[in-house]
Amino acid sequence: MTTDIKHKQPQGLKVFCISVFFERYGLYTVQSLLILYLVKFFRVDDSIGYNILSSFIALSCIMPLIGGFIADKYLGLRRSIFIGAITECLGLILLIFPGKLLLYSGLAIVSIGVGLLKPSYSSLPGYLYENNDPRRDSGYTIFYIFINAGVILSSFLAGFIARDISWHLAFGFAALALVATYLVFHFGFNHYKLQNLGPDVKLTTKGNIISSVIILASVLLGSIIMMSEYLAIIAFITVCVSLIGIFIYCILKSTPEYKSKLVAFLILLLISIAFWSIYMQLFLSITLFIENLVNKNLFGIIIPTPAFIAIEAFSVVIFGYPLARLWIHLSKTKYNPSLPAKFFISMLILTLSVAILVFCAQFKGASTLINPLWICVAYIIIGIAELAISPIGLSMVNTLVPTEFKGMMTGVFILTIGLGGKIGGLLAQFAKVPADLTNNTQAITSIYGHAFNIYLMIVVFCTIASLILIPYIKKKIDNISTKNSIVSLLQRTK
Repeated sequence: MTTDIKHKQPQGLKVFCISVFFERYGLYTVQSLLILYLVKFFRVDDSIGYNILSSFIALSCIMPLIGGFIADKYLGLRRSIFIGAITECLGLILLIFPGKLLLYSGLAIVSIGVGLLKPSYSSLPGYLYENNDPRRDSGYTIFYIFINAGVILSSFLAGFIARDISWHLAFGFAALALVATYLVFHFGFNHYKLQNLGPDVKLTTKGNIISSVIILASVLLGSIIMMSEYLAIIAFITVCVSLIGIFIYCILKSTPEYKSKLVAFLILLLISIAFWSIYMQLFLSITLFIENLVNKNLFGIIIPTPAFIAIEAFSVVIFGYPLARLWIHLSKTKYNPSLPAKFFISMLILTLSVAILVFCAQFKGASTLINPLWICVAYIIIGIAELAISPIGLSMVNTLVPTEFKGMMTGVFILTIGLGGKIGGLLAQFAKVPADLTNNTQAITSIYGHAFNIYLMIVVFCTIASLILIPYIKKKIDNISTKNSIVSLLQRTK
């Protein structure tokens, strides 16, 4: 029995691993293809494409707060998973058919489907283990690998399908992946008797009505946000104002010790927003940069543009566990970086990746395409930068936030990823290529070079600021270090 506990994972873990693999395949098919789909199929301007994609990224991070509320209050975690899978599948089915109205509605429905699924499938695996079960961290590591495997396969395979066969077939396969998600959950829950996993929420007619109204209202609001950039900006300004209100409330209700820590938490969140605004260029301006100016012949294979995103996800898989072990090892020595120092390290690594992109744009030959190996190196480095900030950011909630506000502030950190995505869409406007210059390679190179220089200046400024602020933030934290858990890796935005 002891050997079994030490070495064998619960049978139910495979249900969550396989289902999340298919769900991530569906979502990241959309996220990796969308900017190209908008620009090439719908022939929209780069600017409009950036607005729509950045709104979708933001909604996909905001909706889990709404979905988590519905799961906790009205549906329960298990029912939220099933309803979320159906909802996300319906949204993907709408994307199969051409038409802008269907596109906007489909994206909104996908985002609320993600909102219902993500909080529940991230939480439920934890109930497979007893408290202090030594298998928990390794189980979540396996779960984490399957998440990124779904991202890798979707960005790689969907790119080939969209380029060589049909955009709509690519979205069709994504919809089938959500069907697979539902079926794996359904049969897996029955086969491994997981029906009673997690806290039970009693279904009531009132609860069903309220949750249905919230879901329908979210879909309507999401569709409107997708259609109007003006309303999208208003919506996200409202979110920012709400976050400020949440912080004021938490600070006023906290003890003097935690008031100081919450100030540190706020500063680190601002650094996080800056990080994600540059990181999200992977799906925004950098995708179109690769499409227009990069040689896609990699080791004799002409790969589609979205397939480069798979390299970043692969980097996260390869370096995720070693980096987590490194933090654990350093925590036992005097060389363990402080929490703000780790944020500085992530920004420094991101700066290196952006500098490579600037180099590519500045020194591109007049008649040659950029070597794809430069993009591969930049994406690997971006993956390491992501690992340096995402799990650290989530784990800092345990140190800097009072117990009664931890759930709320975890949601706030996830919201910063969405806000970073929306701000990233605004920054991507520097990289928009006017329609009359689409055949002018020299002009396009100059536009991307200018945009990347702006990104570099922003990330250098934020890196220097995060370095200068280390002593101040440490003082606010009162030199309490953050213990990082591999579990936190699983709660990142993928």
